[in-house]
Amino acid sequence: MFNSYIDDSGVQDRRVCGLAGFVGTIAQMDRLDREWKSTLEKFEVPAEKGFHSKEFFHHEGCFKEWNRARWRSFLNRLLDAIYKSRAVCIGSMIDVSYFMSMSEDQRRWFTGGFRGGQWDSEGSPSNPYFAALTGAVVGAAKNTPVGQKVTLIFDRQDQYEKKARMTYNDMLKFDIPDVTGKLADDIIFSSRFSAVVLQAADLMAYQAYRHTIQRIESSGSDGSSLETSMMLSSSMKNRLESCLLALAQNIRMVS
Repeated sequence: MFNSYIDDSGVQDRRVCGLAGFVGTIAQMDRLDREWKSTLEKFEVPAEKGFHSKEFFHHEGCFKEWNRARWRSFLNRLLDAIYKSRAVCIGSMIDVSYFMSMSEDQRRWFTGGFRGGQWDSEGSPSNPYFAALTGAVVGAAKNTPVGQKVTLIFDRQDQYEKKARMTYNDMLKFDIPDVTGKLADDIIFSSRFSAVVLQAADLMAYQAYRHTIQRIESSGSDGSSLETSMMLSSSMKNRLESCLLALAQNIRMVS
């Protein structure tokens, strides 16, 4: 049995919207859970606060008074926990402007719509969140071996949970290559405190979002679908980027 923990980033952003996280065996996820909790305890981060990227990278909340050495040491321990778990990163980042420039039928298809003679499932053509959702689900399934099933655990999302369940249920009904037969019967929405690996997913989603923004700003939207596939290199200067981008072998960017 496999589990996948996924968080969103940029849901209200007009530039990029996406979801990202990790998929792996239960043993891999249990190891990540233990290492993550151990790191929080070692650095005296209250369990009821936990890790949240926005606070951490903006030096707010319980991280406000940390000096640079403690900040970097904590981040390195979190990255080690992710890397040692050997979990695979999955996700999907959507260029909102490009998404909205597509035809309605294209947007329906990207957001989980399925069509026979007519649209059997309509998708969500006005909301790029669901394009990211379907991309993340497909990524989790494709990294689950044939004969195994994956349970997807999302960070609590009151705004889109109901529609997300409908979209997922539609995906269960149709024949999707490398996906059909691999998905559990339902998805789970949990808090990052009861499902601590969601805090690791938050770190991945936040960095994938920032990386996608930078790629769009540096190269512009050219209408292509990009696959990120990078190998870990110890010579890369920024350990945060090298570790996370090395893990991000299945991040899909639509721009």
